[in-house]
Parts: sequence; C-alpha cells; structure tokens
Amino acid sequence: MKTRILASILAALMTLTALVIVPVSADYTSGDWGYTVEDGEATINRYYGSELEVTIPSEIGGYPVKGIKGYSYYELYLGVFYGKSTTSVTIPDSVTTIGDSAFYDCTSLTGVTIPDSVTTIGNYTFSHCTSLVSVTIPDSVTSIGEYAFWYCTSLTGVTIPDSVTTIGDSAFYNCTALTSVTIPDGVTAIADHTFSGCTSLTSVMIPDSVTSIGGSVFSGCKSLTSVTIPDSVTTIGEKAFYLCTSLTSVTIGNSVTTIGSSAFSFCTKLTSVTIPDSVTTIEGSAFYNTGYYNDSSNWENDVLYIGHHLIKAKNSISGAYSIKPGTLTIADSAFYNCTSLTRVTIPD
Repeated sequence: MKTRILASILAALMTLTALVIVPVSADYTSGDWGYTVEDGEATINRYYGSELEVTIPSEIGGYPVKGIKGYSYYELYLGVFYGKSTTSVTIPDSVTTIGDSAFYDCTSLTGVTIPDSVTTIGNYTFSHCTSLVSVTIPDSVTSIGEYAFWYCTSLTGVTIPDSVTTIGDSAFYNCTALTSVTIPDGVTAIADHTFSGCTSLTSVMIPDSVTSIGGSVFSGCKSLTSVTIPDSVTTIGEKAFYLCTSLTSVTIGNSVTTIGSSAFSFCTKLTSVTIPDSVTTIEGSAFYNTGYYNDSSNWENDVLYIGHHLIKAKNSISGAYSIKPGTLTIADSAFYNCTSLTRVTIPD
C-alpha cells in the first residue's frame, strides 16, 4: 500500500516538474541579438553589436521575427539599442508589432524605416530619440501608444496615416521642432498631453471624427495661431490650449457642451472667441488672461460675457446684480470673492 502511494506521489512530482520546466517564453542570443520566443515567434529585445546602420533580421534561431520590444532591467524598460550609437534601423517585413520602449533613449537615431506589416507602435517606442528628424508611419498602423514620440526634440515632420484610430496620452509631448500635424479621420479622441509643449507647432487639423479633446492637449504650443474645433467635439479638456500665446482666434463647434478649467487661460493674443449655445458647462478660469479677457471694452458693468455665457465678474462688483435675460451659462467661480455683492437675480 505504502509502495503504491509513494509511486503515485513520485509520478505526480515528475508530471509537475515536466510542466514547470517547459518554457512559455525564453531568452536567447544569436550573434549581435538578444531575443525571446513565444508561440513559435521571436521578439528582438537586445542589440549587442556596434554598427551604426543596422538591419534587424527577419528570422533568428529558426523563428520568424514578429516583434521588437525593450527589455526589463531592474523593473525599468530599456530600448533594444540602449547605450548604442546606432543612427538608422531597418525593420523587416516580418515584424507586426513595435512594442513598448523598443527604441527608447536611442539618442543618435536619425531615421527608421517602418514596414507595411507593422500594425502597432507601442508605449514609449521612440521616446527620447532626440536626434530623430522624420518618420513615416505606414497605412497598416492602427494605434500609436502613450509617450510614443515623447521628447523627440528634432522631429520636424510626421505623417499619421488614416488607418490610425488611437493616439495615446503624451504621444508627441515636447516635440519642440514639430511644425504641423494632421490628425486622421479615424481618431475619435485626442488624449491628454498629446501635443503638449510642441512649441513650433503652427497648425493642426482636427477631423470631424473627434468627439473629445483631452486635458493639456495643446498646452504650451506657443506658435499655434488659430484652431477650428469641429462640430463633432463635445468636450474640451482642462488646459487644452493653456499658454498658447500666439493663438488669436478660436471657433468652437456647435456640439461642445463642456469647456474645461483654464482651457484657454494665458492665451494672451486670443481676442476673438465664439462659444456656441450648446455649451452648458464652463469650468473655472477657462478664458483667464486671454486677449479677450484683458480687453476692458468687452466688460459691461464689471461683468464679462462671451455670447450668451457669463464668464467672470470683477471683485469690485457691489450691491445687487441682475444676470442678463438669455444667459445660458454661468461659468464656475464667476462671482468668486465678490465680497460686496448683496443679491443676484438669475433669469428663467
């Protein structure tokens, strides 16, 4: 009896051991490359060579190369070419995914050829590639990850194809040399900080497919002179155009219902603003220190209106005040610190 029990235990342990030692993915090296294998496909994760112009192999160790992805080091992801002086990289047609941190901190990289086989550009993919001047994203790509081109300070031109439907948070953050960008028709939302700090950006085309503009999307874009927000947009996030000091005019689409706090704050040249009647919420300081705000001729009896929307009352207002008939919105904090105000009459 004891022998049979012992035999059963040993058999179970052998089965368990066999299951444990069969790897789902494993690290390998071949020549100048480090890679992992999963489901019969290889992902390049390290380059050990010293060549300046590099072509990634389409097959390695008998496995097709399907992905490129940064590697983990003490819980940090480092780029495949981290610490190298690589200037250009050619990616083979076998690759379908350029994963997280693939080219992170490749500060000498000036050019990269992305094949039509690629469908995804991951998070931090080209982040901090400070010498990258231009990149053409093929029509096969459907998504650009968060921080994908973060701090690519030499990037002057980028073509985003119509196939792209998702652009992640801070994707082009602080691309200070980027002068223009066209957002494709498939994109429905512009995520937070997408173009924040793009100080050379002079023009941007927002398509009718976009329904929301996130927080700080264009904040600090000091060269942006005008913008048209299409009728499809319903929400403009907080600080969306904060510190756009060259912005002179803005037309807000007829479907917008919410304008976030400080959305146009410190746009000191913004003298022309049109707010549609569809707007029901204007958050605090949305137009603070704009050219329109600072023009005394736009204030009536110490109160600032834009269209049918009451934006702000000066602290000096006193006694009783009757809000104009037809007013649709009273902005957040509109009467904040009006210590001498005794009564407010709000119309129907």
